[in-house]
Amino acid sequence: MTANDDARADARLAWARAALDDATARLERASTDAGFRSYWRSDGTPSRIVMDSPPAREDVRPWLRIRDLFESGGVRVPRVLARDVDAGFLLLEDLGADTFLQALDDHN
Repeated sequence: MTANDDARADARLAWARAALDDATARLERASTDAGFRSYWRSDGTPSRIVMDSPPAREDVRPWLRIRDLFESGGVRVPRVLARDVDAGFLLLEDLGADTFLQALDDHN
């Protein structure tokens, strides 16, 4: 891990704690993305997802636009609970750890 990675992790945790209004919140990696985004699950109840999209590497605004398009088409997408677009952080509703691929079978 580089100093930049450490600084980003510190900034992500500080932002998440403020957005969650929980000074003791912890984050664990929920998943990774094909790009530079990463996703972190909070330890609270209910859990929340922090999306970290470093602005110098990947702008979060296109993700937000696509999310809004899906929602307007009736697709169930996570609610955005807090955002700092300039810093590249979003606090999202946690829809759970199971993916559609894991949930789909011959009967559904």
